[in-house]
Amino acid sequence: MKNKPISPANISQLTDESLMAQLKTCPVKSFKEKTLLMAEGDPVAYLPVVISGRLRVTRNDDSGREVLLYQVMDGEACVITLTSGAVNETSRVSLTADAGTIVMLIPSQLSLDWLDNFPEWRRFIFNLCHIKLGNLVRVIDSMSFQTTNERIIRRLEESLALGQTEIFITHQQLAAEIGTAREVISRLLKKMEHEGKLKLHRGRILLTNFPLKHF
Repeated sequence: MKNKPISPANISQLTDESLMAQLKTCPVKSFKEKTLLMAEGDPVAYLPVVISGRLRVTRNDDSGREVLLYQVMDGEACVITLTSGAVNETSRVSLTADAGTIVMLIPSQLSLDWLDNFPEWRRFIFNLCHIKLGNLVRVIDSMSFQTTNERIIRRLEESLALGQTEIFITHQQLAAEIGTAREVISRLLKKMEHEGKLKLHRGRILLTNFPLKHF
């Protein structure tokens, strides 16, 4: 019985020599914090793959409020831009880099050609689609079935479960992740601070006595 082919979720797991040779020809660029790589409505000329750092994939609602859909981490590609490029549509999302993010820019048509020519690339892209669709479902579930306070608690618990007691994030960034207004985030965090669960500092949150209930 043949072993089932591995479905890589990170570009570093790719092993096809011909594919790797073509990847090495693609330009690699470094971006400063808050650099906008692509805005909603921009033509999709390339597929961004994060070598190191992080890209935030966001979309603005009708009121102009930014909502975080998911993040593209080390070794991942932003598959939602690939799907837009495949049907010759402009981008439906914005991509913003964190500080020092290094990105490989693969021409859109080339990345689409690889789907036909390299089974390993196809598995990589489909696996990422599966993962990021799961992220989107969790965002929808959270916004539909949880209160804002519950979403904040869940977000802080996720960091605490990873051993992160100090979270470097602004109230505006957290509001985008949670899907609410910055003023709401500030009010609820201040309440948690009064309860002794955390301490607020400029651009960071220190979890001092935060309960871990769901992990």
